[in-house]
Parts: sequence; C-alpha cells; structure tokens
Amino acid sequence: METFKNGFRARPLVFWLSLVLGFILIFEKVFWASIFNIISPFYLLPLEIILNVAFFVVLSWTLIYAFLKFKTERHKAYIPLAINIVVGFLIYLFPIQSLVVDIDFYLKLKDREKFVSMVKLNELKNIKNGVVELPKEKKRLSKGGNIIIEQKNDTIKIFFYTFEGILDSYSGFIYCSDNVEPSRNTLGGDIIQIKKMKDHWFWVVFG
Repeated sequence: METFKNGFRARPLVFWLSLVLGFILIFEKVFWASIFNIISPFYLLPLEIILNVAFFVVLSWTLIYAFLKFKTERHKAYIPLAINIVVGFLIYLFPIQSLVVDIDFYLKLKDREKFVSMVKLNELKNIKNGVVELPKEKKRLSKGGNIIIEQKNDTIKIFFYTFEGILDSYSGFIYCSDNVEPSRNTLGGDIIQIKKMKDHWFWVVFG
C-alpha cells in the first residue's frame, strides 16, 4: 500500500495537469447551463476559449512527454496522454449535454406531470399572462422557477425551462396535449432544435 502511495505521489507534473484540467473540462460540460446562470455570458466565452486552448497545450505536452520518456518509463509514459485522449473523447465526441438533458427529463418527469395535470384541471390559480411561478420547493423543475402555459382551442402547451440564456436564447421541455411536434413559432419564440423525449413531451431550443 505504501509503495502504491509513493508511486502515485511521484507522478510527473504533466500527469497532474492532465488529471485536474480533465476534471475541470468535464465538470464544465456537465454543468454548463448552471455555470451560465451564475457567470455572466461575457465571461463564459473567454473561459471556454482558455480551457480549450489549455487542453490542446497539455495534450501536446503529453505527446512530447510520451515520446521522450518511453525508453525509461515504458507504458507509464503514456498515462498522461491516455488521460487526455479519454477527456478529449468525452468533451468533443461524446454527447454529454444530451445525456444531461435525458437525465434531467426522466428524474423530474413525475413532478412535472403533476403540474400538467393541475393545469388540465384548472387547479393553478396564480397564472399571470400565461406565466406561473412555481412553489419554492418545486422551483428546481424549471430554471428561474417559472413555467409558461399556452392554451389555444383544445390544445395545451406547458414549457419548463432547463436553460435561460441571453436575449431570445433558451431551452427546456414542452408538454403538448395534442402530441404534435411544436411549430417553429410556438410560445412566440423561434425554435431552432427539437427532440422528442416521449409521447407529448419535447425538448426544444429557442434561438
């Protein structure tokens, strides 16, 4: 056990940089929407650029390190490079944000469906211009704590935010009582991306 600890502590700087930067990049991809709501978007873009440049700098370093140290360290020389290859796959090729959307949808589906039922039964009384402020304990169901309701003829559309951007850029889950894919100008916005989650439910991006 002691030998293992000593070996781990003896790892080169490039190993620790790869590990720490990889963690930061994956964390940023998974919690991008939450970070956006905390940090001004004017700071987030430079942060994205800095992190990506840092990744390619460290990746280049690991390539050089593997080439120079292979004779003395053998397979250990490739560990930092392997870490960066895995991180690169996860942040550039693996659909992390799509996975996050799926997890958010299914984890909170039952609670969101309860509000859908309440709208159908006219049990929500605090509707103002089609906007409903959720109770404090349920604000996690929609970013910002509000949902949007649109009722036309016999159809009902209910929108739960997952991301609130700047200007007209935002996304979320929309319930459509008629099970028809929402049109581009639904809720008075401009839908640029649609993904069907299940019957009556769609994930939409407005831009």
